[in-house]
This record gives sequence, structure tokens and C-alpha cells, in this order.
Amino acid sequence: MKKVLFIIQSYPSERSANVLCDEKIMKALINTGHYEVHCLCYQYDNQPLEEVIDGIHVHRWNRGGLWRLYSKAEFRGMRGGNIVIKLNRIFMRIKQVLFVPLFPFYEPVLAFRFKLKARKLYDKILFDIVLAEHNGLDTVYAGWKLKQKKNTVFIPVFWDSLSGGFRPKYLPKGFVDRRKEKLEEKIVNDSDCAIMMQSHEAHGHDLYSKKPNILNKITFLDIPYLDMANKSRSQINREKINIVFAGNMSMRDPSYFFKVVEISDTPNIVIHFFTDQKDGTRIRRLADSYNITVETHDYLPHNELVKYLKDADVLLNFGVDNPNAISGKIFEYIGFAKPIISTYFIDDEAVLPVLNKYPAALLLDERKEPKEYESAIGKFLADYEKAQIDVGLIERTFKNNLPETYVETIEKVLNERSR
Repeated sequence: MKKVLFIIQSYPSERSANVLCDEKIMKALINTGHYEVHCLCYQYDNQPLEEVIDGIHVHRWNRGGLWRLYSKAEFRGMRGGNIVIKLNRIFMRIKQVLFVPLFPFYEPVLAFRFKLKARKLYDKILFDIVLAEHNGLDTVYAGWKLKQKKNTVFIPVFWDSLSGGFRPKYLPKGFVDRRKEKLEEKIVNDSDCAIMMQSHEAHGHDLYSKKPNILNKITFLDIPYLDMANKSRSQINREKINIVFAGNMSMRDPSYFFKVVEISDTPNIVIHFFTDQKDGTRIRRLADSYNITVETHDYLPHNELVKYLKDADVLLNFGVDNPNAISGKIFEYIGFAKPIISTYFIDDEAVLPVLNKYPAALLLDERKEPKEYESAIGKFLADYEKAQIDVGLIERTFKNNLPETYVETIEKVLNERSR
């Protein structure tokens, strides 16, 4: 039985959509019966250092007292937690300034410690393959350095683009791009295969078109959230139409959608947000300016959130201004075979090619007057009532979103290395 190590931020997921992606792949590997799956991650408040969860061997390490205090405040709730969170944010800003010479690292000591923990665990278990996520540099750095030291089979998984991700506003664009591109190239060059998202494919080809040795190592897949076991759906409620958003709202503005709902010819719409408390407060204040019904809910563990998503009549997404960024929730939404509404405001929004292939999607361009969409929601819901979504077609169309496709990629890399 092959031994696989995932180097990730947390397990189970601590409000991390990326860890939910890792979990899908880990469980798909276990389901084959051919793999023993381990993960190395941080210890959050009151978690054991070692445990087995649903067949996954979890190895955690203690970052220290300050981290335990912060993780308790941020993820568990505690008296005076807001002060702790604010202080942590201040310390982070200080580190970002102090470590500008080491950019894109701003916690180099943490990355170094993660590397040592990865080496120690590898010496103990001798893994056949190591996958490390890029959700912050500490995890992918630990996997990369493990590859250099032990020459294990190594696959970095770039859930978030390194070279094409969001840029910090306090540094010059050219400096940021050069540093990120240089580091990404080194990591990919040393890997046996690098997995990047399809939304990053155009950027990757532009960046590495003259470096085939790098480009040929990259496999472009997509967020592995598609789980058609969730395909059952409830009928649209004639009294209440529940539109549900779940995720991070800190960089998203629902104002345009609120305007569309306010002037809509469809009554009895309730918009639900499952998001962070501070964002929930902002959303409620914003909603007071419109004649609409909005309910906000705090984050829920994923297994509980799924119940609400299954009961929703419509699932909601908001666009962002980075063409290389796509929310994994879109593919989870698709797995429920429910109608999806998404806003966008740039032509190369990453969600557009995805939802243009989905048979029950309504796309709202925020650059248009809301009046143009006055009857759009009502017509969309009426059309969906008559629609029969072909689940087989969805699975074929979105094959790169199936966890099993990741397993195929991993097995291909292992087979090539064993030759």
C-alpha cells in the first residue's frame, strides 16, 4: 500500500475552502483501497497532536502559545477574542514590513519550522509521494524543501495562484510579480508534477510559453468539489424563495444584487449569508438600505452547512476583480444540481466559462443598470422548474472537478517515477 502525505493548513478544515479540496482528494485515494493517507498540519486550539479521522492519519504540530490563543479567538470564540484578533492583524502587518527583503515570505521562521516537521515525519514513515498545497507559502515551502532533501515524489497543488494571485498594495507591482514568478518557477522545476487550476491556465501559458521544461510539468485541473451524491434537490418553495450564499464576503460587495432583488418582480425572496460575523454585521447594515429580506448566519462546520445548501432554492455567488481567482464553492454548488446566480463585473471573470457550461445559471453583469434584470430572477426560476438537469452530462462536462481525476493524476506520476 502506497503512503501519501498531504502538507496542509488544518484538518479537519478550519474555515478553509482549500482544505476541503484536499479532503476530497484524500478520501478518494482511501476509497481506492491502495493508499495509506497522512496529513501534516497546524494544531488549533484543543486539538490532539495525533489522531485518525475517517481513515486519514492526522499529524499536527504546535506553533506556540500565541497561535493557540489566536486560533481559539478566531475559530472557537472566546471572551476578549476581538482584541486578540486585532493584535494578531497588527503583528502580521509588522512582519510584512520587516520581511520585505524576503518577500513573498513574511513568516520565514514559521516556514522553516514547518520544513523541519515535514522532514521528521518523512524519516519516520517514508512516504511514497508528498502533496503540498499553496494556501500561503509555509505548506508548499515545506513540501518543496522535503523534495530537495529526500528526493521524494513531489506534487505542489496551487489552489491559489502564486505568480498570478492578489498583489499586496504596499509593494510595487513589478517587484511583487518578479519575486512570485521566480519562486513559483523554482518550485515547479523541482516538482515531479505541479497541479494548477484551469482558471490560471492562460496566465501559466503566458508566463511559461518560452520555458517548455516548466510548462510541461504543469497539469491544469480544477477545484475537486464536484460530488453528484448531492444531486437531490427540493422543489422551489411557493411561499419563500431561499437564496443562499456561503463563504468569505470580506472582498465581495452584495449591493448590486440587493438592487436587482429589490426591483425584481418575484416576491418572497429571502437571501441567506453564511459568513464571518463581522461581514454579517456589514451585510445587515447594507441591507437596511433596500426593501429586501436578508438573514445572516455565522460560519458552520462544513457537514452542517451542506444541509442548508441542499435545502436552498438558489445558490448565490459574487464576482471578484481577479481573473485568476475562482471560488471553489461554484463547483460544490454544481454538485447539488441547483440553480445558481452569480454576479460579475469584468469580462475575464474566472467563473464565466464555468457557469456558461452549466444548464441552470443566471449571470448578472454589474456594469448594466439593475433595471435590465427586473424580470430576470422570476423568469430564471420559472425556467428552472421545467428543467431536467442531466447529471451524467455535468460529470462529463466537469471531469476535471472530480476528485477521482486527481487520483488518476497522482497514479500517473507514481507510475512514471517507478519506471
